[in-house]
Amino acid sequence: MLAKLSSIACPVKCLQSYVSAAGIVIPSDMYLFRALFKVKGVYGLRSTNNKLSYSRAKEVILSRLREVAPPGLNLGLHSLRASGATAAANAGVNDQCWKRHGRWRSNAADRYVKDSVNNRLQVSLNLGL
Repeated sequence: MLAKLSSIACPVKCLQSYVSAAGIVIPSDMYLFRALFKVKGVYGLRSTNNKLSYSRAKEVILSRLREVAPPGLNLGLHSLRASGATAAANAGVNDQCWKRHGRWRSNAADRYVKDSVNNRLQVSLNLGL
């Protein structure tokens, strides 16, 4: 589930823009993210119902991130998952919710969450000393 946000990075708006640009009819039995073809500078979705491979999705996402990331930054899709978990946890989102949303299947996800300074200070601030 995704909430519609007011920011330019709203995932719902991005998905709607993609669906519109790709000419995807909703509902459909076809994969939403499929391989592309390019003919005379025009891109389109392949008509075969094969999902976009993990390696190709990673390649596309990382190439776009490198356009805006500082040079030399070591990027990976796992970094995005860990960052999303950290942001959700530090925003006070219930552990069960962000773990389910990120498809974490165990408590190993807790290792990837970096507590914010404010959250770390809450421990001593709430000791009642």
